[in-house]
Amino acid sequence: MIKLDYVPATNYKIYQDDLNFKYTTDSLILSSFAKPKGVCIDLGCGSGILSLRMIDKSEKFINIDANEEAISLLNKSVEINGLENKIQNYIWDVGAIDEIVERNSIDTVLTNPPYYKDGLRVDNERYDKARYSENLEIFVEAASYALKDLGRFYMVISAGRMIDAFEILVSKRIEPKRIRFVKKNAYSLPKLILIEGVKYAKRGFFFERDFLLTESDDMSEDLREVYRSV
Repeated sequence: MIKLDYVPATNYKIYQDDLNFKYTTDSLILSSFAKPKGVCIDLGCGSGILSLRMIDKSEKFINIDANEEAISLLNKSVEINGLENKIQNYIWDVGAIDEIVERNSIDTVLTNPPYYKDGLRVDNERYDKARYSENLEIFVEAASYALKDLGRFYMVISAGRMIDAFEILVSKRIEPKRIRFVKKNAYSLPKLILIEGVKYAKRGFFFERDFLLTESDDMSEDLREVYRSV
């Protein structure tokens, strides 16, 4: 069912499909972790929550997703918010980004890679890992192509794929600079990892304190802050 909801911590609204194109908590957390500036791109944008959360901090937002239904809903969200001059949406393959975006033209790239966004898995673990790495490499390569030198890249992925992500980022000339683990609580293992990378930056990164989802079986202050502000 299609619903019209509010975008947390903004005055904007978003159309969502409860069954297919509903934004996730990890996308909200990513939008709070990122520091967008200038012209931004969301690779695999889904519902478009990142652009609607962050457009007031950006000059312009470009959304790319291969799913026609997702972009159709996003176009409605952009229209109802009167953001047609600031947000552009494309039904497009991320791997063919060079056909719609010039090289070295983008200030900020963000992605919540869609293969794991909705918790998808396959039974064959080796195939699972290979497909994830291949998918991630396509997204990072697209980011490297689009980013200006010293442009910033933001991503949220499964914590178990941190090494894969680092290897791919470095191979595509994007240096990890800021890292934050997302955990259910202070005693659990990391569930997700937030990564900030900079194209052609020098080596060296630091860890921010862990982002906790719950405290004493209630919503954490970290998560409350995500819903309060961008």
